[in-house]
Amino acid sequence: MSLSEQLSQNIGAYEKIAQELEERHLGQFALLSNGEFVQVYATRSDALKIGREKFGEGNFSIKQIGGRSLSRGIQTLNMNAALKR
Repeated sequence: MSLSEQLSQNIGAYEKIAQELEERHLGQFALLSNGEFVQVYATRSDALKIGREKFGEGNFSIKQIGGRSLSRGIQTLNMNAALKR
């Protein structure tokens, strides 16, 4: 899957459950990869650690729930911009 496809799928996965996540986990961090929501983590460092271990550097997206996107890959930099539209 290309980075662009993964980005698009990760955005879609987050948007499908954004309301629920914001009601239950505001300020925490959602980990997404390959167009799927993976898990919510209390801290950015926990989400980064698990993302690296499970998917490898640059192959996942992290979105602060109700906040800005964070990441270790180009797809999440793009995800942040796309979610602002």
